Amino acid sequence: MSFKISLSKKIAFALVINLLFMMVIIGLTLKSYNEIVSSYEQVNKDALKLIETGNERFGASQLIDFVNDYIITGKRDYISRFYLKYRLIISQEQKLRKLFTLKQDLAALDSIANNADSIYIYGRRIFNIPNPKASSKIPVLMERMDNKFEEVINRNTTQIFELISHRIESLRVQTMNRKNLILEVNSAMFLLSLFASLIFILLTVYRISKPIKALVKSANKIAEGDYTERVQVTTHDEVALLAKSFSKMAEEVEKSYQGLETRRKFYNNIYASLPYALLVMDNLNKVLSVNKSFCNLFNLQCDQIIGSPVDNVLKKIELSDELRKKINERKLFQKLECICTPSENKNHKIHLILSSMFSTDTEEDVLLVIEDITEQKNALSLKEEFSAQNTALFETIMDGFWLLYSKGQFLDVNNNYCNMSGFTKEEMLKLSVPDVEAYETPEITEQHIRKVIANGADRFETKHKRKDGTSWDVEISTVFLSSQQQFIVFARDISERKRMLTELKLKESAINSAINAVVMTDSYGVLNYVNRSFLKMWGYNSDAETLGRSAVEFVEDSGKARNIIAHLTKHGSWIGELTALKKNGIKFPVRITASVIKDEEGNIIRMYASFMDMTEHKHYEKEILKLSQAVEQNPVSILITDADGNIEYVNKKFV
Repeated sequence: MSFKISLSKKIAFALVINLLFMMVIIGLTLKSYNEIVSSYEQVNKDALKLIETGNERFGASQLIDFVNDYIITGKRDYISRFYLKYRLIISQEQKLRKLFTLKQDLAALDSIANNADSIYIYGRRIFNIPNPKASSKIPVLMERMDNKFEEVINRNTTQIFELISHRIESLRVQTMNRKNLILEVNSAMFLLSLFASLIFILLTVYRISKPIKALVKSANKIAEGDYTERVQVTTHDEVALLAKSFSKMAEEVEKSYQGLETRRKFYNNIYASLPYALLVMDNLNKVLSVNKSFCNLFNLQCDQIIGSPVDNVLKKIELSDELRKKINERKLFQKLECICTPSENKNHKIHLILSSMFSTDTEEDVLLVIEDITEQKNALSLKEEFSAQNTALFETIMDGFWLLYSKGQFLDVNNNYCNMSGFTKEEMLKLSVPDVEAYETPEITEQHIRKVIANGADRFETKHKRKDGTSWDVEISTVFLSSQQQFIVFARDISERKRMLTELKLKESAINSAINAVVMTDSYGVLNYVNRSFLKMWGYNSDAETLGRSAVEFVEDSGKARNIIAHLTKHGSWIGELTALKKNGIKFPVRITASVIKDEEGNIIRMYASFMDMTEHKHYEKEILKLSQAVEQNPVSILITDADGNIEYVNKKFV
């Protein structure tokens, strides 16, 4: 799960917002401070203007004074001072022009400069007049300078002073107003920043505390037993991660509780359905609980027993005083056998067990277990009686008998098997199945035992070892008793049967591979066996085409065939020749030797016939007959003798 904003980021965001507000306030304060500083700088500039303007006016006055001093004294030194002062005035004028930006100030400055130039012109005219003190022009020129130029300069200078003073006062008022405004704005911004920070912090705290409160609420519900409660948190931070972990924990707790509840019900069902009678008593010897088996055994009502003194219940089931005393004194014991008489007045043989529900050295709840063994005792006596009868029975049967444990060890064996195997009974009881098994390996025997346990029974053939090391064929029939975890096994010696089967197979093989055709029929002449020579001789591919058919179908004259069967039934044998009929309809001569097989009572159970194909034999007979006739009719005398010279044949001519 990814989180867009963690708690630390939320807190950092609140601090950043507060810091931004503070920076805005500081920025506004700095801006206002710069404006105030700029105002003061303007005031200083205006003050400098006043000073420079005053110096300009004073310089213009000095120019007039230098002229007056020259006229009065006639010293040329005042002329040089005049020119020097004029240059200073020109320099100051240039400085003032850099300071002045307003048209009114520049106009007044231009007027002062023009008047200073006029004074300069008049001064030079006076300096050029010889003996100025005696000249009549001097007073007129001086009067003009004093009355006209100096007055105009003073008036313009005063105008500039007034304008600058007014601006200075205006700047002072503006600066004070700006200062007050800055204080008010800064205060308002500070309060606004503080309020916004508080709002944001409260929202952050609310967003953090809301899921935590939901988490606490869910935890309280789970503590009260509501394990289905889950925490629903829509945030994407560490609290959501905690809520998810808490929900997962609640889910695991719910699963664990459900598992415990399931086990509790399971154990309660077991407690209620156990065949043993159970009674739990507390440390005050009062009944805490009983199961149904207890109530059913003693014909009591469960709700009437619970909460009552244990001794009253023990009296109802008529336990002896000695046992009641042991139980009331909480003296623990194991499997005490006794007889009790419940309300039905029937004696019950029972086993009693008194054990602590926890440890034996604490005064905790005590469990009384009662097992009804009446039927077991009765069954045991019947079993002992039945066992004696079975022992006699198993000893008299012709087959071998085993009783095995589930792992294959011998529990019991009868004398017949001991006689067949050569072991004594004591020797057999020390052995297991692999010790007498001659065909299967111990691993296969173990697998066979597991198979019998799974299927419940089995029947198979194997070989067993005798004590002298020889082996013998045996047929095993076994049944597994799951209730007792034991095997009942019957072992039958089939060595003679195996030998006879082997002989029969050999004979069957010999008959099947014989040159002559061989058939076997039932007492009515229906085929139930043919060998390969018969199939080849008659042209059939498999015995399925012949078996089940009457023997008369395979010869040309069916009537003669029926007569032969009747003759066999009456006389038991027949030898002769017949014309046989192949599958494709071709006829061929055969010589038959037939007989019957009877049971012990003389009843015919099988008919047996052997066939010889006489086709070539008949051909040879014809050839011999032809040769014989030729020899007899030959005009030459013929005499045939054996190796000893004895005459065997002479023809007619020789005679």
